[in-house]
Amino acid sequence: MTTRTSLQPVRPDVTTARRVRDPYADLLRDTRGIRREQAAARDAWFAGLALDNKEEVLFELEMLLKGVAAWSDARNHPAPHGRAPLRARNFSPHLAVARAAVARCLALTLRLVGPRRPRAVARQFASVFSDESRAERTDAASETPEQALVAVEQSLRAALAVFDGLLAVAHVPHRTFLAALLVVQREVARNPFFNPLFALEFRPEFDRVRVPDVLDAILSVDGDAAHRFVALAYLGAVRLLRVAGLVRAAAAERDGLPRAWALAAAIRADARALSAALQQRAPALLTDALERDLMRVPAAEMRARFDLAARDCKRLRRLQSVLFAFAATLRAESRRLVLASLPACDDPSAPAALAAAVTTASERLGEVLQALVVQLTWALRGGADAERIFGDRAARRTAASHLREGAWMFCVVTRAFLAQAAVTPTDDAWHDGPDLAFARDYLGYFRAIGRAVALETEYPHTERLSHALHCLRDNDWVDDHTLAAATSEAESFAAHLQRSLESLGQRDELRGAPLDRQRAAETLRMHLGAAVAAP
Repeated sequence: MTTRTSLQPVRPDVTTARRVRDPYADLLRDTRGIRREQAAARDAWFAGLALDNKEEVLFELEMLLKGVAAWSDARNHPAPHGRAPLRARNFSPHLAVARAAVARCLALTLRLVGPRRPRAVARQFASVFSDESRAERTDAASETPEQALVAVEQSLRAALAVFDGLLAVAHVPHRTFLAALLVVQREVARNPFFNPLFALEFRPEFDRVRVPDVLDAILSVDGDAAHRFVALAYLGAVRLLRVAGLVRAAAAERDGLPRAWALAAAIRADARALSAALQQRAPALLTDALERDLMRVPAAEMRARFDLAARDCKRLRRLQSVLFAFAATLRAESRRLVLASLPACDDPSAPAALAAAVTTASERLGEVLQALVVQLTWALRGGADAERIFGDRAARRTAASHLREGAWMFCVVTRAFLAQAAVTPTDDAWHDGPDLAFARDYLGYFRAIGRAVALETEYPHTERLSHALHCLRDNDWVDDHTLAAATSEAESFAAHLQRSLESLGQRDELRGAPLDRQRAAETLRMHLGAAVAAP
């Protein structure tokens, strides 16, 4: 039987012969990589678990297990000042981070196991040889959630012994560090009941959306594919928001700072997978769904249903743009988290200073995730109250601040585009035409930042601006009329953004709070550094 490897993305584009009745519930049920009878056994175990805050304990355990696996990837290690070659680095501090995360996992596992310990599993792990085959031993060790949890406990104890032995050595090379973490990763991946090592997996125990406004926004989307990707965006953002809370809680504890880096690695890995799904798979699947619907229309009815089909095309194009902007912002913020915000785990600064930096970085990420949820809800429902969605008075100010920051960023980008267009020659002489890469870049930034800002600030000519920019995308030669139309629309949008900045600054929640231009400029650099691919 084929099993999925750790952190392998679950494809939201897998379709079945039946019609998907509830893609939101489908994501909660089908992305766990677990058989139906095993899911039922796990649900029964969780329902009968007599433990206070059992949801929080299980969530932290699974996110830390995922964090240990993500921490094995050097791309998820914070390095604000650049990275030396892997072969030249000492990974002893990184192994200490993994050791702290595994120790916390063991403590959480013992809380879930409780005083009633399955004896059969304990006897099995005490024996070296057995008459049973390898497959029978594996199934016997994990035939119930209780026994599977004890198997996790035994694996974590063995990993701690290995880590302690390696940490006694002064220098830990990358290959040794990676091998030690891959052993933990393999053991978790073999566990049928407690294996969170999937890129886009959700659990009904702790991933259900309980906010009426968000549920209404999900249900307002027509079409199974569109509904599924919108639910994926919401579930992913809420999951990352909750993990960011775990990072803050870990940084606040006296000895909890090391595991905060492992949790941040899980955020980085999940954010990368979510942004890739929304940017790369969503456009093709939304288009395929629309094509299938159009092909079902008889030719004789096409004229009568033309207006409805045009509205569906416009609706899906708007949704695709919103999801692309959502993913682009998420990608930029995850890059900021690793490359700029978090200190390195081998930073020699005082623990208090490191904890403060980690807390600030997690709070910043949480604010952006809240703003993304509000932004998506606004695009789907035409309005959203951040305070009502998150039950926090500061959420409304956070969403407004994020919108003002986005408007300022794209105003800067638009001015740069207009300045570049003003020096571009437009004569029709027989020579090599000027490079229009700046126009294509501006279109990419419009899709990543500008369109979402335009929708939320209610710019009335968003589609007209988008059309004018698309006309420049594939041209090899500058046309006076085409370039003039694009610059005219860009000037109109820049004026609208300037007015929006003034009106946003007069809102009650932002009154007296100046725009943090330094933070906005850093966010813009993260957007410019990320490759914004056009479809």
